[in-house]
Amino acid sequence: MPHLAPTPTALVTMRHLSHRAPHLLALAALAPTVAPSLAAALPAQVDDAHVLIREGTPLSNGETALFFGDYRVENNGSWAAVIGTDGPAVLGFGREVLLRDGNVVLAEGDALPSGAVIHAIEGMELDPNGEILAQLSILPPGAAQRIDAIWFNGITILRAGPLIGTGVPSGATLDEIYEFEVGRQDQLLVAGRASLSPTGGRDVVLRLDYSSGLPAITVEALSDTPIAPFTDPIGSIPEFARSFDAVSDGSFVLPIDLDRGALPVKAGVASGVATYEDDAPAPLPNFIWDLIERPSMCAGLGGTYAVGGRTRTTFNLERRGILVKSGAVVAREGLTLNGTSNLVVRQFLQPTIDMAETGELFF
Repeated sequence: MPHLAPTPTALVTMRHLSHRAPHLLALAALAPTVAPSLAAALPAQVDDAHVLIREGTPLSNGETALFFGDYRVENNGSWAAVIGTDGPAVLGFGREVLLRDGNVVLAEGDALPSGAVIHAIEGMELDPNGEILAQLSILPPGAAQRIDAIWFNGITILRAGPLIGTGVPSGATLDEIYEFEVGRQDQLLVAGRASLSPTGGRDVVLRLDYSSGLPAITVEALSDTPIAPFTDPIGSIPEFARSFDAVSDGSFVLPIDLDRGALPVKAGVASGVATYEDDAPAPLPNFIWDLIERPSMCAGLGGTYAVGGRTRTTFNLERRGILVKSGAVVAREGLTLNGTSNLVVRQFLQPTIDMAETGELFF
């Protein structure tokens, strides 16, 4: 059997020249050569792909790139990414660093101005001005236990502990951060766990508005409480579902588990609209949502949304993956992709779909 060299991975940016769509930053497996038959099948309009960073790339701190995590890209091609390096690990294998256009701006093991030490970089986002925000796990000075925090421009603007701001009761605490998103300028949406009353911690989505100094805090979703359009209460907000998303007008989509008896029911919501619900009718005649895996979701301006997931007929005779944009099926397995003459969707791969604020879908 011939020896197979390991296939390196890389972050690649591509632009669709005919429509001037935003750059896409993608995780790709790089083969040494491209088969002629594959090269012939590639769309001609995607012709300026280039590698931003790949395994083995030397970094500005002297370490070497090993693996890739979260990443974001701006329309002008500027990018940010969380990657693993061969540096000394704080937790697990390799050291995670945050890059901006290839330069290290933050790393596990760094000390923040408060004296807290970064133990993990959990995720990152770009605000409307292109500034980086990062979700961290930090160890405060003298503390025995790590806490969650959100970092921006050199400081932590939110951390687990007392919730300081208007709109929440005195003594309220933020216990854990699951995920965060950037909404309007100076706004964060945070999914996590908070203690807003003496009854203890509950899953929550908070909107924090920093435009006037002391943040104005609004509770957007809370476990044990219904969220429109559902009448059943939220049982829980899943951690790291990677379907919590927000856009610059403040609209957001949220995955939830409904409390409806012995087993939780997977569902999604976007600005008062149900995006999906396990075993409920899908926007495909005679099909229902079949949510062994939670669907992917992303938000668009004005409450628009996209969701991609699995459906089945009532008696399990047929299963189809579908992609839905604001209630209308725009692609499904087994059919030719709209706008093409010969590209048939064979299978939707979880978990990633994305939608530009202009409404363009990427999957």
